[in-house]
Amino acid sequence: MELLVEARAIASTCWKDLLVFFRYPLRTLSLVVEPFLFFVPFIIFGAMFAQDGSAAGLAAFVGVADYASFVVTGALFWNFVSAIFWGIGLSLREEMVQGTLELAWTTPARRFSLLLGRTVAHLITTIITTGLMGLGFTLLFGYRWLGGNLPLAMTTLLLSLVTLYGLGFVFAGVVLWLKEPYAIANVSRIVLGLLCGWLYPITVLPEWLQPLSLALPLTYAIDLLRAALLGTRTLLPLSWELVILGFSAALCPAVGYLLFRWLERHSRTSGTLGQY
Repeated sequence: MELLVEARAIASTCWKDLLVFFRYPLRTLSLVVEPFLFFVPFIIFGAMFAQDGSAAGLAAFVGVADYASFVVTGALFWNFVSAIFWGIGLSLREEMVQGTLELAWTTPARRFSLLLGRTVAHLITTIITTGLMGLGFTLLFGYRWLGGNLPLAMTTLLLSLVTLYGLGFVFAGVVLWLKEPYAIANVSRIVLGLLCGWLYPITVLPEWLQPLSLALPLTYAIDLLRAALLGTRTLLPLSWELVILGFSAALCPAVGYLLFRWLERHSRTSGTLGQY
């Protein structure tokens, strides 16, 4: 019976977020168009250094000369990172502004169920927006998004999503604690994007930055996804990267949720949970 109650809480939270998402069609459209237009200039810029769509410099680093597909793969994955990693926390911020967060928190449902409902909703909307972006990139630039080793790509994506949800729990806790997430989200997007190599191979970074890149699980997620879909060379042996990503997927959700609960308890005991 308790499992049924929690399942209803997850489904209701997910359905509520989906209703809000589709209630504002212009906002929904902007989530597809804005990142799409953001990445297009990088692809066009790369055309200046390519000949007939082939970039010899890129091939020297990763073994593949298709610069457009290289950039688009990173762009589509980064759309997942942005929507899931930061999206859960930012949606909590919206609940604070609307004054509904404390009402949700006083229901008998577990905190985990309420958070899980949001993550499922974000996953559904991210699949829709990323799929539409991929379609646009395919039509304009001939992106080869259905080629390569699809089982490896799906395994990589699944492990990456689990890891991202763990990191998203931490950011959600920070939102409850600090109340102002936008500055943190903007800065962390830039820093993580710089270190993970979503637009370029990390081997072009200064040598002192590369160890920081190799310490991040998202670096291996992007690297494995490109290897699976495009056939690029991986930074480490492929099996090693899968083990690292699998370890991150096993560790991040548990640690992330524990940190979220600790920060959430701090907000409740200090009486600042509903403040903004």
